Amino acid sequence: MRKSLHAFAFTTLAIALLGTQTGCKKLAERLAAAAADAGAGAGGVATADEADHHETLDGLVDCLNGLDHSISNSIDRYTSWLPPEKNGVQPGPKGTESNVYGLYEIHDSNVKSCNEGLKDAANKPDFKDVAARYKDATDKLVPAMNAAYKYYDRDEYKDDKFAKAKEIHATMWPLVESFNKVSKDFRAAIVKANDARMDAEIKDVEAKQGRNLVFQKLNVMKAAKNAVAIGTDEKAPLADLEAVSNAFDKALTEMNDYATAHKAETDKVMMFSMFDNEAESYLKALKERVRRVRDKTPYSRSDIMSLNGSTGWTVTGSAEKVSHEYNELVSRSNSLRF
Repeated sequence: MRKSLHAFAFTTLAIALLGTQTGCKKLAERLAAAAADAGAGAGGVATADEADHHETLDGLVDCLNGLDHSISNSIDRYTSWLPPEKNGVQPGPKGTESNVYGLYEIHDSNVKSCNEGLKDAANKPDFKDVAARYKDATDKLVPAMNAAYKYYDRDEYKDDKFAKAKEIHATMWPLVESFNKVSKDFRAAIVKANDARMDAEIKDVEAKQGRNLVFQKLNVMKAAKNAVAIGTDEKAPLADLEAVSNAFDKALTEMNDYATAHKAETDKVMMFSMFDNEAESYLKALKERVRRVRDKTPYSRSDIMSLNGSTGWTVTGSAEKVSHEYNELVSRSNSLRF
């Protein structure tokens, strides 16, 4: 049975870090040094607190881009071959499925990295409650998902006629539902804090350094984020799609013009050309999305199969491709060091 268009699962969107990308530890050291130079008093304490806040937030962003992304992708993989929900309930495998894709494994490295960020957030008023709930949810879900991964990876459902598959679903799915609720709250808190930080940074950079390369990169990423919410909405009006696509195009053009005119500055940033290339790929995906909506081009049968499977990001003009290219752009952005 085919899923309807609105049932397609899209890749969880990644989160961009600070534009200067000096690394959270170096940033903390730099701000702590500034606090020491300022001497005792409110100014020094505020700067030290700011450094601590940046380090904590970077750890939580890494948690979302790592563990949360992996869990969400694994859930999408699992539901891609299951029957559709009925009255908001996922019934699980029937045992008659012809295509069984199982789940993706959740790697220990992502869990450990996330736990470090959550531990750092445990004493921060802005994050401690949601961080604690998130850790509780992932501590319960990850072992269940990895056990399910092994079961399907070993093709054991072929030996027991899906008997254990149904038991696994009955145990794991309530944990998935709990995780989804907590993840939504966790993401909202981190995104809100990170957006505020990015907005403050772009204003600070422009005020103190002008529209330099750091500003240009930040401006591109802000336009990219504004565009992805519209670009991944299947119901978004054409006018809105065109507006965000044009805005990103304008920001990217300004960055490219600046980079060309300031080659010496650009050459100092390792992998900047790879970031620029991915920005071009993202713009292309946005333009393809605009054309599909504008021309009312329906998805073909093979497109729908891809969108219901794991290759939806290859479908030209799809919201899934927009989200995929956005995540690739964020990954490139987060790797830059100025």
